[in-house]
Amino acid sequence: MVSFWGGDIEEVKNKVEYTGWLIGIGIFGFIDGIASIFFSLFLRLPAILYGIALSLSLVTLLDTYLLLGIFLLLSSVLFLTVRKEVTYLMYTGMFAILCIYRTIILPHFAPSQPTFPEQLVLIQSYSFTFISWLIFGYLIYKYFNLKTEFRKYEKPYGHKREKVESEDVPYYYKVLGVSKDATQEEIKRAYYRLVRIYHPDVSADPEARRKFEEIRKAYEVLSDPEKRAKYDKFEHAYRSGRY
Repeated sequence: MVSFWGGDIEEVKNKVEYTGWLIGIGIFGFIDGIASIFFSLFLRLPAILYGIALSLSLVTLLDTYLLLGIFLLLSSVLFLTVRKEVTYLMYTGMFAILCIYRTIILPHFAPSQPTFPEQLVLIQSYSFTFISWLIFGYLIYKYFNLKTEFRKYEKPYGHKREKVESEDVPYYYKVLGVSKDATQEEIKRAYYRLVRIYHPDVSADPEARRKFEEIRKAYEVLSDPEKRAKYDKFEHAYRSGRY
């Protein structure tokens, strides 16, 4: 996406760099997901193929584990490849679900005298319970350290900004990435979003200070209804410094 400043706003390729621990956590989730899927299919398919009746508790355990394994596998792949805030939170949420399932739900519904197939599922689940809690806690802790980095690499407005850049709108509206008929609330949200990205204290852009000043000036004018009305009529005077 090309900005009004003539350069790329943060490209998608600028992913947050993960430490070795985060990469290891992503790989663990990938393996855990495959193991959960394998256990579910390994115990369920022979029963389906040969018409063996399974207990309701075992069917419930296997179906739940299959779904958890699929979602964990997909979220781990996104976590390792995309490396954006939404995929990080998705992966963290999956471990929250796993922790709740393995610590609270599974012991409650597990049979008192499990059969051999049920024992395999329970052993596989209980063996990862403590690790799941450690990973969940670490992901929460690490998120607050990475939060600024995630914000830095976000595209400010996606398709909305592309639409604005294709329209013939005054300069200050382009600076904030809003249309000429934007509401005060939209202007305010746009301003605070851009400030989080281009503030000199957090942005890696060498021209962050100049861009930040342009954002501040644009908001100062457009957030005031009287100044905005004058700007809409006399844009060129504002650009030349007469206002």
